[in-house]
Amino acid sequence: MAERDNFGRFIKGHTYNLGKTGNYGKFPRTSEYRQKLSIAGTGRVFDEETKDKIRKTRIGKRNSPRTEFKVGEEHPFWRNGASYKKRRISTKKWRETRKIVYMRDNWTCQVCGIHCNKSGKSAIQCHHIIPYRISKDDSISNLVTLCRSCHSKVDMAYGK
Repeated sequence: MAERDNFGRFIKGHTYNLGKTGNYGKFPRTSEYRQKLSIAGTGRVFDEETKDKIRKTRIGKRNSPRTEFKVGEEHPFWRNGASYKKRRISTKKWRETRKIVYMRDNWTCQVCGIHCNKSGKSAIQCHHIIPYRISKDDSISNLVTLCRSCHSKVDMAYGK
């Protein structure tokens, strides 16, 4: 029997699954085996009866009754093919506003003081002091420069 701690969890370093990497004792999951599986399923054609069975098993799995079988313009969340957030933050006005905030804050995180570098490890981000979903305010006075780490911590505080 494998060693477990007081909560019934396996103890780190136990030998219960040593040497087993996801094969579950049936077939080795080598790249050659996965390639054969991929080829076997390629171009597979189902008859109408099988398609109907698949459809019936999928009913209610991922979609609510309100959105089930509705796609494109019929779907209640349809917004001309793009989400509002994506359209809002990809505008030239937003890019310019963000750059003004970065320059105002000297390209530095206002919480921990990390300066922006090009490697991406301490990449800076523009943060809404009062969340946009509440204020709908993109003004410079409501924006501050934060690094990724601080930005995620601050967003957690707002329950984002």
